[in-house]
Amino acid sequence: MFVWNRPIRRLLLPFCLSALVAVGGMAWHSAAGAQGNPEAKAIIKQLSPEERKKFDSMNRQQKQAFIRKKLEEKKSGGSSEKPAQTRAKKESKQPASSGATASAGWQGPMIDAHSQAGCDVRAEEVRAAITKNGMTHTLLSGRGCRGEGASATHERVLDLVESLGGRASFLISMKLEGMSMMEGRFTRQGLAAINQADKAHFANAVGFAEIIVQHAPHVTQRLKHEGVALDLGSERIAGAIAVVLARKVPVILHVELNDSEDKSQLILRQLKELLTKNPDNPFVLIHMGQASVEEARDLIENHANIHFLTTASDAISAAGVTSLRRKGESAQSGWINMFNDPPEGAPYKGWIQEFVPSLRWRDDWKALIEAHPDRFVFAMERVFANHWNKHYVSALKYWRAALAKLSPETARRVACGNARRLWRLDVDCGG
Repeated sequence: MFVWNRPIRRLLLPFCLSALVAVGGMAWHSAAGAQGNPEAKAIIKQLSPEERKKFDSMNRQQKQAFIRKKLEEKKSGGSSEKPAQTRAKKESKQPASSGATASAGWQGPMIDAHSQAGCDVRAEEVRAAITKNGMTHTLLSGRGCRGEGASATHERVLDLVESLGGRASFLISMKLEGMSMMEGRFTRQGLAAINQADKAHFANAVGFAEIIVQHAPHVTQRLKHEGVALDLGSERIAGAIAVVLARKVPVILHVELNDSEDKSQLILRQLKELLTKNPDNPFVLIHMGQASVEEARDLIENHANIHFLTTASDAISAAGVTSLRRKGESAQSGWINMFNDPPEGAPYKGWIQEFVPSLRWRDDWKALIEAHPDRFVFAMERVFANHWNKHYVSALKYWRAALAKLSPETARRVACGNARRLWRLDVDCGG
């Protein structure tokens, strides 16, 4: 028996995850596969034997990019996509209404539903980024510092939230005391810290920050991290989820379906079980879970309590992966991009400013968001000093432009309304 791997499922609806049986080269055309994207299947059927062999050797993301390119060439009459500068001249303008303008982007209220106060950023820098750039509200949690205990981290962020005078709310960090480390010896220590924080600080919190289930190893100048490769049934993860469920607030899960491809089927199966078992409690996948549009659609259409945070799902993150490769560093490489690709050579100084006029959603992602506007939640995920200082303005400009390309009501929900509802925030989102 041959069990389909995750890259192939990128193009198919994952209704039969556990055992999609295939015979030889006909695997793509099984009865289960017939539920997938018909256009993608047609492209695959038309491949020459040499192209098919090359296609089968690709990983998940390479296959997605290959099919996307073929589909775009088909739509454009066989020519590949024009450079960003040429597309910018042809970009249709969004009518100004309900906070959206083509030139300035979305100007309505915005809630950053997940950011962190790291060790290398000062409180005044975080305050300046939020207040000077018009962010309506920010959900903040703490990233631990060397020599700083969990309680001190929470207190540091609580002081910052209080100093923002109603423009921020507190999320209890779920990554302290070894909760973001792989070693099993941290399980008891980490869960004890979470329970202690729950008792001490929940009265001043609106919920809990991300639970690290999977995290690719980092070998960069800024961060050395061995990574985390757990699943939703692991003792540590199940214990952390139980604490959040007891408070009846959103469970934010950090899973990486691309970077942890070998466990993706298991994670999706466990996630569906959790969603079914707890239908009245919201679950949120930070970084979109690195899900394909088909996987996101399947989850949304079958579970009313699944939501997605838009962090690390854009051309900025795609360019970031390229930057790491240039420098010989490694971290996550599986981020999805819901938009057109960044220009060749990005990132370079000023590239986002140049790119924004030609920014466009990929058709499949835009259609899914417009069809289910209550399931997607804007978030910035600022962590380190350069996130709050150097890159805050450009990232916000990017997302204001992106939101302006959605219908006004969808933009309002994604930018503000959904976060207000999920975390029960006292924020005026308009509408």
